[in-house]
Amino acid sequence: NCTITVNGGGATQSVFVTFKVGGSIQVSPSTLSFSYVAGGQTPVSQTLAVSTDNANVTMPFTVSPGCSWVSVSPTSGTAPTSLSVSVSPAGLAQNTYTCPVTISGPGVANSQQVSVKLVVSPPATVPPTVTPSSLLFTSTQGSSTPGKKTITVNGPDTPVAFTATPTTTSGGNWLSLDTA
Repeated sequence: NCTITVNGGGATQSVFVTFKVGGSIQVSPSTLSFSYVAGGQTPVSQTLAVSTDNANVTMPFTVSPGCSWVSVSPTSGTAPTSLSVSVSPAGLAQNTYTCPVTISGPGVANSQQVSVKLVVSPPATVPPTVTPSSLLFTSTQGSSTPGKKTITVNGPDTPVAFTATPTTTSGGNWLSLDTA
């Protein structure tokens, strides 16, 4: 700190001067979370704000992701600015992953670390398809020959696991199911 005094024209003017050298990097938010369903769309990138603790100071920085499935753009710059953080979950097994991303620079009093979380979930189960979707039985009164119809159950897995229960809208036990 210092004071600069200016004399002229019969007047004296004093200016108090404060010098602030350096500063520190600020990052917001401190955590980013992504979700991914295996085989689905890659999650949309998220924004990270990089600033300094002094609005009048700009500061160079570099970005270092701590894993291969996180990318940041740009990887260097001058604060204040925004960064785009994205994940590449292809090939990752079902699990929860965490990756540190470090933002630092020369002359910076500290570096900041952001935690990137990625949850990889299994693909959604595709329900089996049943064809036809309805059956119509016709019979003549007094006939003892039961009508027989076939339904087909298909799905992405073989064999297809399913449960079938015969029910009627009119009640009674005239409908039965043979799984053979």
